[in-house]
Amino acid sequence: MLGLTFIGLRTTNSGDAAALSGMAQCIGYLMATAGPMVLGALHEWRGGWTIPMLLSAGIALFGAVMWMLAGSDMQLKPISGDE
Repeated sequence: MLGLTFIGLRTTNSGDAAALSGMAQCIGYLMATAGPMVLGALHEWRGGWTIPMLLSAGIALFGAVMWMLAGSDMQLKPISGDE
């Protein structure tokens, strides 16, 4: 829920908010659906949970850093230059 709030706070108009929301949700759902399969394949390949759990911890740390950056007080500029 907080992620969706950040999208509205970081954009200046509804078009930019829609574009950012579409990109963020597409990537988020892709990671959420592919993650279990990738971790399961790593488990099968390596024969244990060490590598998959280290990868999960790394992704969690990366996510924490991204959330801290998302909480900064700034507005995103459109890439296309349509202002």
